[in-house]
Amino acid sequence: MTCSIALFLYVLSEYSFDDFHLDKHEIFRVIERVTNPDKTETSPNLRAPVGVDLKANFTEIKDVVRFCFSYSGMMINESAKVSSGKTLYADENFFTFFSFKTIEGDPEKILSDRNSIVLTQKIAEKLFGKKDPFGKTLKIKNQEYTVTGIVENPPLNSSIKFDVVFPLKPLIDSNPYVSWDGGMSVQTFIKIDPEATQQFESKLPDFLWKMINANGIRVVFSRNCFFSPSKKFTFTQQQIGITWK
Repeated sequence: MTCSIALFLYVLSEYSFDDFHLDKHEIFRVIERVTNPDKTETSPNLRAPVGVDLKANFTEIKDVVRFCFSYSGMMINESAKVSSGKTLYADENFFTFFSFKTIEGDPEKILSDRNSIVLTQKIAEKLFGKKDPFGKTLKIKNQEYTVTGIVENPPLNSSIKFDVVFPLKPLIDSNPYVSWDGGMSVQTFIKIDPEATQQFESKLPDFLWKMINANGIRVVFSRNCFFSPSKKFTFTQQQIGITWK
């Protein structure tokens, strides 16, 4: 069987979607494409270590953030029981990487504790009414969480929607197998100076090959790097990729 895997970077659109992010021209979404003889699939879901290893090995990358969506269950306090809605598990730097507005809490520390929970205004009002929820405790599936932040509801033109946010690290730590070749998947975004993308692109093939070999994936491949416009996904403008065949 012949298999082709590609990684692409889609920069945030210069148009209406996601234009509220301060560093939108530096933010790229990493996309994976997997091709076999029958079909080609493109997905924003990458294995959890990919973003961390990119940041550790490429000085061109200023920052990396990962997150995934889930449903955590019912949130309970003394007076209310509310569905968690659209739940995000995110790296600690999520609220400094993106420009979602924080009402209460330090964006740099808001997800630093493993039992942290960040609420949007909408969910906070459902749970606590007019009371200040900051520092209060919520119970979810018999686990207690402390409200460490309140943020504004994501703008209508945001492609990332959420109602509550939990730290990603405990979720990764609880997974028995997390590697480049399997285990937990996340969405991965990087910040890189657009002028450095060509330099980054030139280094990417050897790095990806090394990481694939290190994790025991055996493929026969040919290198195909490119840097061209794209109109796919909300995150458009440019893409960088490496293809294995």
